[in-house]
Amino acid sequence: MYKCKYFTIQELVSPNILKVLSEANCWRRLKTGALKDLDLIRESWGKPIYINGNHFGLSYTNSGWRHPKTNVGADWSVHKLADSFDLKDSEGEHQKLWDYIHYMIITGQLKYFNTMESKELTKTWVHIANMNTDEKPLIIIP
Repeated sequence: MYKCKYFTIQELVSPNILKVLSEANCWRRLKTGALKDLDLIRESWGKPIYINGNHFGLSYTNSGWRHPKTNVGADWSVHKLADSFDLKDSEGEHQKLWDYIHYMIITGQLKYFNTMESKELTKTWVHIANMNTDEKPLIIIP
């Protein structure tokens, strides 16, 4: 079982899911490719990136794997399938992080993530996902 080097399970999974499943079951259900890409992004970026910030004293808790019955986000969001994460640069450089991850997808450095939400619509986070597409990256506008 692969566990992230840079992200805890609390950063990756909604607290509502952690209440129902154990940490071990959450790690088992997360995709290895997603976890490896998240570590690669964080390691090459060179400074902290936040996903869920609740254990850092920040208010957001649904930026990773979301409970299927949450009213946060779209009903059919890939967040609810553990295939999407919203990343936030620790210094607020979200647009630079977006460009950086975009480049990583284009150049084939990321093996799992191939989809991003439009840069114009996500000024305070970077939405990355895995979808069935040949586009690299597929830019979605929800």
